[in-house]
Amino acid sequence: MNQRIGATKSLLHWLIVPFIATSMLLWPTYSSGLETLQTDPGDTLLNAYFLEHAFQHLTSSNIFNPGQFWSPSFFWPVNNTLTWSDHLLGQSIIYGIFRPIFNPINAYVCWVSTTLILNYISIRKSLTKISPKTKDIWVSISTLVTTFSPAIAIQLGHPQLLSLFIIGPILYECHRLMTEKTESFTLSNWAYLSCLLLINGFFNIYTFVYACYGVMICSAIHIFKRIVNRSMRLRIGNNLILNTGCLVIAGLINLYIYLPYLQTLKTFGSRPIDIIINNLPKPAGWLLGNDWLLVPPAWTYQTVNPSWISGHEQDIFPGWGLLILLMAAVLTQFKKRNNTGIQNWLIAITLMILLTLSFDGESGWIIMMKLLPGAGSLRASSRVAMMIILFSAPCIAIAAENWKLNLKKLLNAVCEFAALSASFVSIWAIPGGQYQFPYKEWENEVTLLSNELKDTDCDVFWYQWRNQPPFRAHVLAMHAQSRTNIPTANGYSGQFPSDDWPFTNSSGQNAFSWLSEELAGTSHSSKEMSLYPKRCIISIDKKNAASIQHYKGPEKKTPLTILEKQNVKIGEYHNILYILVQGNKNNSRAAWVRLIRDGNSIPSRRGKYQITDARIEDGILFITDTNRAANDKYVWEIDIKTGSFEGQVHTISGNR
Repeated sequence: MNQRIGATKSLLHWLIVPFIATSMLLWPTYSSGLETLQTDPGDTLLNAYFLEHAFQHLTSSNIFNPGQFWSPSFFWPVNNTLTWSDHLLGQSIIYGIFRPIFNPINAYVCWVSTTLILNYISIRKSLTKISPKTKDIWVSISTLVTTFSPAIAIQLGHPQLLSLFIIGPILYECHRLMTEKTESFTLSNWAYLSCLLLINGFFNIYTFVYACYGVMICSAIHIFKRIVNRSMRLRIGNNLILNTGCLVIAGLINLYIYLPYLQTLKTFGSRPIDIIINNLPKPAGWLLGNDWLLVPPAWTYQTVNPSWISGHEQDIFPGWGLLILLMAAVLTQFKKRNNTGIQNWLIAITLMILLTLSFDGESGWIIMMKLLPGAGSLRASSRVAMMIILFSAPCIAIAAENWKLNLKKLLNAVCEFAALSASFVSIWAIPGGQYQFPYKEWENEVTLLSNELKDTDCDVFWYQWRNQPPFRAHVLAMHAQSRTNIPTANGYSGQFPSDDWPFTNSSGQNAFSWLSEELAGTSHSSKEMSLYPKRCIISIDKKNAASIQHYKGPEKKTPLTILEKQNVKIGEYHNILYILVQGNKNNSRAAWVRLIRDGNSIPSRRGKYQITDARIEDGILFITDTNRAANDKYVWEIDIKTGSFEGQVHTISGNR
């Protein structure tokens, strides 16, 4: 009998509790039979596209061709566009379990659901090891209010951030780091903890950087203890070779994955520091949340004073359940002053909060950015709140060891059930209050587009939308591309090809014209556009009928030749310089290319300067620009393929 009760309790705490919480969070999706999805057709379906792209690539013969993985066929013809967003390689493993059984969207929902439950199980497992004397009910409550905190649940709109199940083992190692004797944490333990951080990096750069931040704070506490105790000896420990081997393998995998991202960083540059600082949590942000919570926060965007909040994603309210339990942990520490576990975790949480707060553009995070790899590329820096919330779980669980009621068995059970119910209430959302959209309607549109495209000979297409947000249309086109394997010039991600890329302009004519005229002036690597001659513009009319028209390029420019040297022609058209490089007379594919400097066309009329010479050496075009009156010359270095200006040499001849 006791074994049956124990098994029932175990099932309750390990599976039923997270299943109920997941069902509460995803109720709009579940209850609609997947005809409604959360939260919007932007990041939700963008992540679904990336997961399907990873699955298709990793289960095909292209698995050994990484170039195709990093260059999915959106934002045609630009290469390496996947590095502009999260790769979702780690997440695709779980998605891949469900994908052979379900269609992409069903598999996506299964992935989200499984991820939420795994987060709970991982954190709860670590808490049982951190505080083994705490009653199961309090361990479950501590886990519930942290892993399903409103500040984490809101990331359902950014589901790439939800894979947090590696944080559980990291929390346990951090607990050992701060509470055990300093000599107990060996070199092998350091290698294991570092390995966990790198494995976490396999899932998401945000969670990687912010987990490193939390570990750095805990490490500082550990080092402080070593200094105070004058205990600087570092033991080797057990399993050093195994842990070091895992660390090296994890490091190499992450290096291989993030090398393309470093190249992207060269193209776009780091995020401006002032934007990162402005987006850090504000004090008021910890009490700012959504009005769809059953127990609402102190402020919503409709009620908060606008001067109190600035920056992106500032609604980081952790839930009243978590705040109340944290306050109870603080009071418990005052009563149990010798509890180093509560004390060290409270110090860690406090430091994590203080160093990430932004006050009028000032923040300690500037120091952290210099210490943490990748921190300078994270624009939505307020997301660090997720990690702070998870790092508060051990503090609550340890304090809860002292929360015991000396009541009769039945009354005690009633009180525990009431506490668990209150925890559910603190994370509960009002039915219909969460952000959601009609997926069935979206699915009908993408099916209509896909069917129309399959019956064409289009090499590449542009979806010309009407009466909808641009991001919705671009993601819709990406899914049509996935189903038809026809590249699309549409696209949506964390970055965009250029400020002038027609993100909000639905005109396919303008889009393809931009690609023909402007793309060459950017620093993006691209596919050979001449291999995709049949370019189509697809649209849906008011009667929900899809139609396709072929793109007609702009009137062919015929620049006036102003200089001809061997196989190089310099031409002028509407006060813009062009070059024509032709290897032989039979090369019919040679075309005039516009000269570009710093993203702008080079004018043909430049005062007293004129083109006097042109030559090709080692595949580089050198053009001489001369002011004859002053004997002043500039020799330009030009990329033959793109017409881009790459440098110049200034010479002055004659008498001075």
